[in-house]
Amino acid sequence: MMQGASGASGAEKWEILAYTAHPKIDRTFSNYSPNWTTGYQDATTWFSNNATVFTGGSFNPSSFACDRFGRIGRGEFQTHTESDSGANNRTAAGDGDGFYSAAYNKTNLTKIALVGNEGTVDLSEPTNSTNHLVYDLVGTSGTTTDSDAGTGTYTLISLLQTLSAYNRNNTSWASVGTNNSHNILFNGPNCRDFTSGGGAQTQAGYSGLLSSSAGKMRNVAVSGDSIDTTYYPRFFCFWGINVDNDHDTQVCAAFGGASNSGWDAIGRIDHMGSLATQSAALKGDAFRGAAPAYTFWSLWGNDWHSDSQKQNISGRANSTDNSDYQGHSFGVSGTTYTLSIQSFPGTSTPAAGISGQDPNSYMCKQVYLLGYGE
Repeated sequence: MMQGASGASGAEKWEILAYTAHPKIDRTFSNYSPNWTTGYQDATTWFSNNATVFTGGSFNPSSFACDRFGRIGRGEFQTHTESDSGANNRTAAGDGDGFYSAAYNKTNLTKIALVGNEGTVDLSEPTNSTNHLVYDLVGTSGTTTDSDAGTGTYTLISLLQTLSAYNRNNTSWASVGTNNSHNILFNGPNCRDFTSGGGAQTQAGYSGLLSSSAGKMRNVAVSGDSIDTTYYPRFFCFWGINVDNDHDTQVCAAFGGASNSGWDAIGRIDHMGSLATQSAALKGDAFRGAAPAYTFWSLWGNDWHSDSQKQNISGRANSTDNSDYQGHSFGVSGTTYTLSIQSFPGTSTPAAGISGQDPNSYMCKQVYLLGYGE
């Protein structure tokens, strides 16, 4: 991948890249207060049942969460700007959900943090916060001391748009197995490209390693219908690809748990080795669907079972034709519209309501994504 355009330079500091005010999807947590029954996948929350976001109309970030996240999952995400999403007006805590100005301007990221908006919230030093995860970003050999560690001249948005353009302009590499040329190209840790597990690397795919954790920032457990109260999500990826005969993908995801099962999200460590010796099943299908197991929080995700052009963060083309998208479909005023998205922004909740585990005790519904850099 080529480097993205440079953003504004300056002293290194933490800044808000995005904020999610709702969980990933509504689930049967109505017995708990405050409850988790309204998520971004709810049509009213996401775009207020208005077809404007599907038909190329003007951005309206004051009304639509979809617009505040740059129409993620639609063609406009590929070319949207800071002012389109309203991020130019979001620079500090309390400015609402969506992307923030720093997502379009902050470069040379060396750390990523997720901070829950509960208890003590210190966005200038996340480790002081009651609920936090801090990840040190790595380079292509998987360590923080690599010469290519961090995002370089990419901003968050320029990185995602660059990778999205790759999917638009190259043949599909969804559901094509472990020996596909794309998997070889993007195998192993990386902050500036896709990252996938397996192959000649001795580590699974990731962009960051957990360096500090506290509070209610817990993973969905292996079974997918409970919360992992033992482990914090150990890894972060900017764009992770599961290596299997049926790929799945997540963007800006915090994932992973126990020593072996935690690798399932992007390749299992017990299946590492040469591409020639890999089996077709390198992982539990942890990124599948709207509430993937092993994932605490992410911005976007999809099941890559058929077409990485259509199942792309911006779809295949900057068009309103529904054939350019594969993911979640919504009915609006009698017409069905599709987004290239299955996993919406926010905290991932278990697959079903559970007894004995109040999500309010283990997960934060409202979460800041922070970046440390210039």
